[in-house]
Amino acid sequence: MATLDQTVNKIKKDLASMWEWYDRETMDTLLTRDWFVEDDMIQEVLDCADQDAWEWVYKNRKKYSTRIRMRIEPNDYRFPVEKLKFRVVELTDKMIETMDYEKKKKFEDAFEKEWIQHSKTIEDRPVCSIDSALDDAWEKLTIAKVNLKKYLEKPVARKYVAHGSLTKVDTKQTELEEAVRKIENEYARLEEEEKEIDTLYWTTKRDEYRKTWMSNV
Repeated sequence: MATLDQTVNKIKKDLASMWEWYDRETMDTLLTRDWFVEDDMIQEVLDCADQDAWEWVYKNRKKYSTRIRMRIEPNDYRFPVEKLKFRVVELTDKMIETMDYEKKKKFEDAFEKEWIQHSKTIEDRPVCSIDSALDDAWEKLTIAKVNLKKYLEKPVARKYVAHGSLTKVDTKQTELEEAVRKIENEYARLEEEEKEIDTLYWTTKRDEYRKTWMSNV
């Protein structure tokens, strides 16, 4: 990388050559490099252009840096005064509240977008006792349902008539159905507990990432 002195000397050399070379190519090369230490040097280069070079540079001025374009055509950066309209108002509490809300929403939307991407890189929650209990409950529930199904498929089942009732009651079937219900309730309870643990795990991970993310904003 050239030092500042080398750059200045190079520009001076190029400027000196401009008095010999007023062609479009030389003008374009110097302006594209934009090695000017001071803005006044830009004007010196522009003043060296012949008619053909100047017309080409002016027509293609958008290809150069802003400070060069401002020297070529200052009107590109001037706004017609008659088109400018200003309205000075006193901010109300409602306006301030709205501005704060929009600012917070923009912040939260940005974080949520980053979190969605980051969460894909996080491993699932480690296995714990609740997972084993849920597996055991599912196995018991499966067995209980199979036992009930086998019993109901028997061609004849013992039944008795409860005292004062005309409805036949099968005590074995009732026992098996009750066993299924109990295990189903236990399984549902364990499922809810597992969901709570999952929620706590991801909430913790989200809060941890939020602290890291905010420190880098």
